Amino acid sequence: MGGRWHDEAKHDITFFDGTANDGFIAPHAIRYDPFNDLPEGSTHMCLRPSVQAEVCFFATDNETPIDADTAKEIASDLGVGAAATQAILKGHPVVYALTTHPGHHASPLHYGGYCFVNNVCCAAHELTRAGKRVGIIDVDYHAGDGTWRCFQRLQHALCVDFVSLHSAADYPHVFLHQNAIELSGGVDWSTYEPCLQSAIDRVLSRHVDVLALSLGLDTVAEDPEPAVDAAFRLTPKDFARMGEMFRDTGVQLLVFQEGGYALDVVPDCVHQFLAAARPMPSEPPSR
Repeated sequence: MGGRWHDEAKHDITFFDGTANDGFIAPHAIRYDPFNDLPEGSTHMCLRPSVQAEVCFFATDNETPIDADTAKEIASDLGVGAAATQAILKGHPVVYALTTHPGHHASPLHYGGYCFVNNVCCAAHELTRAGKRVGIIDVDYHAGDGTWRCFQRLQHALCVDFVSLHSAADYPHVFLHQNAIELSGGVDWSTYEPCLQSAIDRVLSRHVDVLALSLGLDTVAEDPEPAVDAAFRLTPKDFARMGEMFRDTGVQLLVFQEGGYALDVVPDCVHQFLAAARPMPSEPPSR
């Protein structure tokens, strides 16, 4: 469904979560599909004509299952992303997109990490085509390798810059070169905050109109996914501080939720982030 997230000051955040048909569009209406967009001139790239061979070629792991509902879920996710993109183009200051699948591990030639379509890249590409200057920041615990590969291929047809702030010692074990800020295990907010500020400052220096954020909640201390010695140690309150940092940029913010597996604390992390990211109320007129 699409909706509005209200606070007492009536400063709204637009959100889309795909549970109803409002905002839905068919997948073929998306101009850029990182999963199906093969190199120019390519036809079929598997070595033998079997489903197993195709999966082995395109999949980066064996933890991303395809079942009877996957195509429907991907179509819904594309609709959520398209509706969120349109909300940004209509001027909404903060837009939050909650898809069934995360997206930042999906690239033009592979899927994995529970990701089939790179949601943030689809949105960034559409916004760029509409004349926006878009910067992408990924704060998931795991590196945004799919986003990086999309950026390497499309460059400024996708966005003006991309930075991934992630673990140096965990999946997907890919070095993102100048687009990476790698952190060691045990990182808490005192270490994380200046690194995030560096990423924000770098992207803002490119004079962006929109920040597209891959928001991972798997950096919270309770998350069960990271390796024990590589896990980060953020708290839900740290996500409030993170939201304030993005609010203070003064540019539109488009948020796609990525990973996050401590389901008892994820809702609090999201609420803390969005409550802080909302625009500040205007000063009352002087009498």
